[in-house]
Amino acid sequence: MKTSLGIPKQIASFPMGPHMISLLGITEGQYLGHQNMNPSETDCIAYQEFLLDHLDSISIKSSDQLTDVIEELIGMNFPILVVKFAQAFHNLVQEFDFRTQLHLGNAYMMLGDFASAEFSYKRAQSLILEEPAPYINLVQIYCEEARFALAETWCQAGLKVDPNNTKLWEFFTWIQRRLNQDLMVERVTETAKQLNSWAGKLLSIDLIETDPMKAAAAKLTVLNEYYQEGIRADDFLIEYTAVLGLNGQYEKIPLVIWQQEKSSRSTLPWQLYVHNIQALMGLGRDDQAMEIANKTLTIKGLSPSAITTIKSMQQDLNP
Repeated sequence: MKTSLGIPKQIASFPMGPHMISLLGITEGQYLGHQNMNPSETDCIAYQEFLLDHLDSISIKSSDQLTDVIEELIGMNFPILVVKFAQAFHNLVQEFDFRTQLHLGNAYMMLGDFASAEFSYKRAQSLILEEPAPYINLVQIYCEEARFALAETWCQAGLKVDPNNTKLWEFFTWIQRRLNQDLMVERVTETAKQLNSWAGKLLSIDLIETDPMKAAAAKLTVLNEYYQEGIRADDFLIEYTAVLGLNGQYEKIPLVIWQQEKSSRSTLPWQLYVHNIQALMGLGRDDQAMEIANKTLTIKGLSPSAITTIKSMQQDLNP
């Protein structure tokens, strides 16, 4: 869209990514979206209507640009705009691009068009077999449509790709409960063993053990075995340190995290630092806990919920 068309201040003040800012021709001086990170429903409606009204004036020059745009629009929760852009620039839609098909599937699913979503997700799944997102979304569609046998098939396929995907395990349990509740625990336990999945085994414990303390102890036994085997994935360590805390083994948590910091080339997930802070508080080492809290807040890209959690802990440390 040419800047000569004029961008209303309400539109220039709407939070958006760099690809949409560039597409609309909004200059750095015009863009005020960073001052309005929680737009009202009225703002959202105005933004969507503006783009729909000016769709004929928008120029997208490449398939990659279109994919970048629809990725931002789906992240902004505008599925209708994703579909409209895909229709308006259908000649640029990449049929064999994973991102394109995944985001189209997301848009169709949000709009309740399960048939179109299924088509896009299956295409995305065929392009990158090891990516769990299409499996999760296909399972969700089949559960919504009460096609539980098909949902189970895709859930098992996804778990073979990502054996510790907690979302797939939640779906798997939910499906088993509807297919045959009497066999649910047995099926979950058996499948977790077959896949050697620590996440599945933890879920199995939750289904079997009703005493929270006994469940925590049983989980620690399982996770200790995987830790000794060298499992160090972020999601595993988040779960492991949480379970260490539930069992009162606070002294082990700082060591686990220190060792991971030494061996990792990237910043650790903020949840691990939160568990470290909690452990140090439990050990009465408040000064160290505050030091780590301050350091964690400097991590780039922290979510608002992460910042709120850490600041709340700082208040507990310094009432």
